[in-house]
Amino acid sequence: MDENHEGKDPENEVPQKHPIVERTRIECTGCGGLIDADMAIQRDDKPYCGECQGQPIVDREGPIKFYRSSRPYGFLSNLYKCSVEFEGRMFRSSEDAYQFGKPKDIATAEWLVSAPKPHLCAVAAHALLPWDIRPDWNGIKLERMRKVVMAKFEQNEDLREMLLATGKRWLMEDSPTDKFWGIGKKGDGCNFLGQILMETRKYFRYVR
Repeated sequence: MDENHEGKDPENEVPQKHPIVERTRIECTGCGGLIDADMAIQRDDKPYCGECQGQPIVDREGPIKFYRSSRPYGFLSNLYKCSVEFEGRMFRSSEDAYQFGKPKDIATAEWLVSAPKPHLCAVAAHALLPWDIRPDWNGIKLERMRKVVMAKFEQNEDLREMLLATGKRWLMEDSPTDKFWGIGKKGDGCNFLGQILMETRKYFRYVR
């Protein structure tokens, strides 16, 4: 045995102490997580982490459900009024921009978006008879919605910041009647609008 180790029990050896660097940890105003004070982003004299990007997240628990444009998170709804330029034309909402592409003739499309309010445009579009709808509509409507939603948040910085402020929470259109774009009455719908919104959020956070 090496004489330098004779009589020593490694289990009883006292480890050498190293100096501890004290770091100040503070709570992010947006997500509530702990962050190093020197890494915090200050906005309105309040600290935020890099993930929140200076945008508050009001409710961090569970999914975000939206439906009425006048209620919390209503900006996620296509019925929310905001200017959207799409395919060379200005619209008052993303709903108008989306529904404008549904009829097979321009006269009917113009009639749809002439409705007094976006939700009336949607009602009129849902009532179109099969021979008034372009024959390839079911095959293109998802991609059209993706492009319209992208245009909405790309052109409206305030809405884009609010979208990013939802963090990584699941977004769900809480429609009791629509199982395609929303979750439906039983909550088991496709939620395609919610999925598109989350795709758009991911794009602006990590790609753009």
